[in-house]
Amino acid sequence: MKHAAAELTEDAILSHTRNGPSLFYQSYSASDLKNTFWSWFLCFFGIVNSRHLYYAFVTPNTADYNRSRANLWRKFLAEPHLRIAFDAMRPIGACHGASTSYVCFDIHIDGKIVHCYPITSDEAARIMGKDDIERIDALNH
Repeated sequence: MKHAAAELTEDAILSHTRNGPSLFYQSYSASDLKNTFWSWFLCFFGIVNSRHLYYAFVTPNTADYNRSRANLWRKFLAEPHLRIAFDAMRPIGACHGASTSYVCFDIHIDGKIVHCYPITSDEAARIMGKDDIERIDALNH
């Protein structure tokens, strides 16, 4: 995993990320990251659990169509690239020299590639809007 630095101390990781890429404090398996993404997905899109709500999210001129979750749902269905972010509820890595609990999944649907890395709370808010940042505990084990 490119963003893992398990052999470094937390202080060394903080120092390395001041001018470099963000780093996780530990290595997560592909399975851990995949399960974490799907935990976020089910929590964030759990509202789309009926045919009626699905159509409300994808049909213009409905009350739910312009909700931020509906916009992200349509992007998830149609866009080749999508970024999501969430709060892991405890520090999981460092970004810009500071400890962070926020994670980004940079999803390239067309190439079936997912890049996952720690981000700042400000970047998470830019990606999701501050009201749509879910708190997901799946990386805390």
